[in-house]
Amino acid sequence: MGYRFFLLLLVAILHLGDCGKGKNAGISGDSSFNAERNNFLLQKKLHKLKEFSREASKRLATLSGYSLFYNEYLAELLRVRVPGTVGHRAVKEFIIKTLSSNGWKVEKQVFEGKTPLGMKNFTNIIATLYPEANRVLSLAAHYDSKIIPPVNGKYFVAATDSAVPCGILLDLAKILATKAKSKKDAPKNVSPQLIFLDGEEAFVEWTNTDSIYGSRYMADALALKPHHDKKLSNQGLTELDAMDAFVLFDLLGAKNPTFYNFFGETSHLYNGLRNIEMQLRASNELTGRNEKHFSGHYFIGEPGNGMYIEDDHIPFLKKGVPILHLIPVPFPDVWHKLEDDETAIDPATVEDLIKIFRHFVCAYFSLE
Repeated sequence: MGYRFFLLLLVAILHLGDCGKGKNAGISGDSSFNAERNNFLLQKKLHKLKEFSREASKRLATLSGYSLFYNEYLAELLRVRVPGTVGHRAVKEFIIKTLSSNGWKVEKQVFEGKTPLGMKNFTNIIATLYPEANRVLSLAAHYDSKIIPPVNGKYFVAATDSAVPCGILLDLAKILATKAKSKKDAPKNVSPQLIFLDGEEAFVEWTNTDSIYGSRYMADALALKPHHDKKLSNQGLTELDAMDAFVLFDLLGAKNPTFYNFFGETSHLYNGLRNIEMQLRASNELTGRNEKHFSGHYFIGEPGNGMYIEDDHIPFLKKGVPILHLIPVPFPDVWHKLEDDETAIDPATVEDLIKIFRHFVCAYFSLE
């Protein structure tokens, strides 16, 4: 994964540049039409995480063990996943099979992209638990790996970048499906959506054209795709409008990560994660420690220097989708090195994050 740091001022410029343009330009000024449309958009902003008791929080923390995560998910994901390779195809098929077996509706976005190494085939994977829901919270990670030549028979398996994030999404897929089956009365106006993006990594060097192939394609496609609810599509809304937020997981698994609140628009989600961490720490449910940074917490607030990181969220950000970027800063020491393998994974940290994210998604969808 290649990244560049920019001032948040650029983000503001990008947003301003999109104002008044695009898919909804020229829509009728009918007051009832606008009222319905505005109400739909307002509901996305008003959605709150359900608050769980300490007892409920402890139950979520001990919901299940982690043998499935390590022995099945990571075992399948820790391999070379460069687009066009046998490993990439195997991982793609494994993700689709796992999601389908847990009852998710799975869609594939298959497309060709021009790269410095010629035309390449890519496949984005989109899984939705409640296909009939009008809104989604999108949880995303990329599943491809960067081209790094092997040395002495050692290959780049990209554990933190991004096998562990993909494994966490698969863990959430099982947890959410199990909870949904046991709690059939849970609200279904908003659905969890899991996105596995292809082609995040540059083939040669990170540029605007040699990077984030999958997210660029998906953001453009969803911005043009009418909302699946005909009433909402008649109001000019698209599948991109259906996203409450785009939550991107990246570079997870190494010891002592710290996560910043990069975007004010999703501060309520970030603060929800922060509060969940504090609640779990108070119950002694978190075993990993982060004493190196800010008294041992993972979620530590505003970055303070006006920076952000270029990653798969950028095409969605440019189109006005609220973004929650869950990436540690500083990056793991093994970033883009052959050492980013299973030895780079800290089990205590991984299990802490899984506990926090399980609690977060269950709270968002009222599934405790």
